[in-house]
Amino acid sequence: MLNGIQKFFRGNGGFADMGDRYPVLDAHFQSSIAGLYIIGDVAGTPDIKASLNTGYDVAHHIADSATGTAPHTEEFSVAIIGGGPAGLNAAIELQKRGVKYVLLERREILHAIRAFESNLPLFYPSTGDPHIRGDLWFGDTTAKELIAKWTPQIASLHLNIHEREEVKSLKKKGVFIISTPQRDYTAGCVILATGKLAFLKKLGAEEEITPRVAHENAAAKKYTKKHVLVNGVTAASVARAIDLSESNTVTILDSSAIAKNLDVGEVAHLMNNVRTKPIALYEHTRIDRLEKDTAILHRTNPARPSDPPEIFTIQNDIVESYSGIDRAFVDHLEADTTMIRALGVKMENTWDWKRYAWLGIALVASGVFYYEKKSLYSEFGLGTMLGIIAGAIGGFYCIRGVLNGIEGMRWGKLPRRSIVEFFLGGALAALGVYAVFSHPADIWQRSLGAWYPAIYSILVIVFGIKAIFRWRDSIQTKKYISLMFFQVFFFWVLPEFILRNWLSYTLVYAWPLVLAPHTITSFLDPQFDPGLFYFWWGTGITVILLPIFVALTGKKYCAWVCGCGGLAETVGDSFRHYSPKGKKNIEREVVIYWVTGIALALTIIVGAMTLLKIDFTFGGAKFSDYLQKGYSWGVDWTLISFIPVALYPFFGGKIWCRYWCPTALYMNVLSKIFTKKNVGYFRIDSDKGRCIACNMCSRYCEVGIDVMRYALKGQTLDNVTSSCIGCGVCISVCPTDTLWYGEKKSGQLLQIAIPAAAKQRA
Repeated sequence: MLNGIQKFFRGNGGFADMGDRYPVLDAHFQSSIAGLYIIGDVAGTPDIKASLNTGYDVAHHIADSATGTAPHTEEFSVAIIGGGPAGLNAAIELQKRGVKYVLLERREILHAIRAFESNLPLFYPSTGDPHIRGDLWFGDTTAKELIAKWTPQIASLHLNIHEREEVKSLKKKGVFIISTPQRDYTAGCVILATGKLAFLKKLGAEEEITPRVAHENAAAKKYTKKHVLVNGVTAASVARAIDLSESNTVTILDSSAIAKNLDVGEVAHLMNNVRTKPIALYEHTRIDRLEKDTAILHRTNPARPSDPPEIFTIQNDIVESYSGIDRAFVDHLEADTTMIRALGVKMENTWDWKRYAWLGIALVASGVFYYEKKSLYSEFGLGTMLGIIAGAIGGFYCIRGVLNGIEGMRWGKLPRRSIVEFFLGGALAALGVYAVFSHPADIWQRSLGAWYPAIYSILVIVFGIKAIFRWRDSIQTKKYISLMFFQVFFFWVLPEFILRNWLSYTLVYAWPLVLAPHTITSFLDPQFDPGLFYFWWGTGITVILLPIFVALTGKKYCAWVCGCGGLAETVGDSFRHYSPKGKKNIEREVVIYWVTGIALALTIIVGAMTLLKIDFTFGGAKFSDYLQKGYSWGVDWTLISFIPVALYPFFGGKIWCRYWCPTALYMNVLSKIFTKKNVGYFRIDSDKGRCIACNMCSRYCEVGIDVMRYALKGQTLDNVTSSCIGCGVCISVCPTDTLWYGEKKSGQLLQIAIPAAAKQRA
């Protein structure tokens, strides 16, 4: 049982699987290991511009920090590992500041960019800082043009670069010890600026056989008397094919013409080797599928594209792919974190004993709060409420001081901050507990139940404004303003100060957030004025207004209107990237069907019993009361209230919307039907030519959709293929304007927001 629980939470496909995880860094990109700075792809930097700027910033921070200190006894002040844009810009700035450094690169500098197709477009990102810091130029260009610009500039600087020197280990013993096959280096600081490994899926084929298929980074083995297929024509793949042909039979193919990626001299060199060595060359050809010891190839005739393709078979033992630059074939990019994990660098969302402890504390604290709100809301005043808040905040810091103190003592040091948090947090918690037990009077004669909407609205406003400044994007600004408006007006001002009727909280809610099993008796009671009005109003929203809204906007109600979703989008915004990722977690969404079925059945049963005025007692209470209370505590309290809020910092804010909300499922079904009938307008379109596979879209998707898979292939993302709620964050974080809200499939435009670059393409 324990193994089953552990497997459910941890590892690939576990509920805590948030996809790529990056190291926890401070504002200056320093990791939990003092002196170890992490930048570039391994730190989650999404693009070349951001990499250049982080390299510049960390170099100047290190140079400024070293000012006035005693001379270092180690060989170098700084060792840079990785010769990509981030590492190179750091080296340039350190050299300008007179800091002694060395840059180690296991291949050649800018290897990843050199491996791209020569005419692959590189786009100037629309996210992040508008300008580039440092001397290296970057703008809309191609891989070949960028290398042509940078190579002579870098050469003229005479940087201390050691190419083809792979770092085998990194240790810290007072100073950092960096070991390579050639020698050991010592340095006071290390800047880790390594790139990502490209994992290719299926190569466009039906099946990938591992380890038969190797991507470029793993393609370095020696073979003898093998049938090797080299997929993709680049300068590197040609050199590899020629080398392999000395003792193997080689087939090299490309989905386009070879002249697309090679210059005239390189083409002549390849053709000469094709004539003299066991190399077969196929242009305009791709892999259709791989079988046990053969490869089925698919070749088109560019001169007659309407002709059916030629399908043929070749013998094959090994596939080495150099087509990672064909972005549609990229399964995912994953940073190599072996060194930093071995060094003990703290990674985000690491499930150690402290995180499990915080999860337990969050569940208890949230459960107690919502229990008091649900069962004792009329007995508590705002004074008591403030005491509860003070106790919770003080308790949080007191407990954090204890846990961080225990963690620090493991390394032989009791952090001063832990002592301060323990005593100050404990004092605040004690004051809060005193306030709760002294039962302070109501403030302005309003109980906790009356103050709860105000507190809820203030949270949405404060964290909504914080999110607006975080994203600084027109789509997110509109979304958060929409959420704040609906929360303040419809879920606070209107019911509390204008209509003064608790039923009016339901004005913009559909079933079962309004006509739920535990409320339908009140709605159907003719003596409960104006309950019948709200019953028909809620029914009209459910069967008329909501379907229209869904036809136009998909499930945007979840992210732009709903009060439950509003708290998740605002308070939970900082944790959205913790959402469970992967195929297994998408499959777990099936639980929403069970919750919806229970909600529907209980609504019908309780409603019918109320209308027909039939009931019977069971254990001294009415049967309908059991059903209502069971749903009220089992779903309304457990699944809507305390569990999702407690899980915000651990699994993102959309756990309720994604796994348990019947209204979300109802909208998903409607949106799927409308889209299939070609009357649904919601979709997110993509331009695969602009996708750089940075994975930011998938990382920040709060309902766990692998958006990058759609973008790489230029596919449409809608509610036929996913449970997308239209929050738009994937569009906002995309550095190259690959994604945008689309249009109706029939071609009638209803473009809510579309990047300027996409408009120009249209």
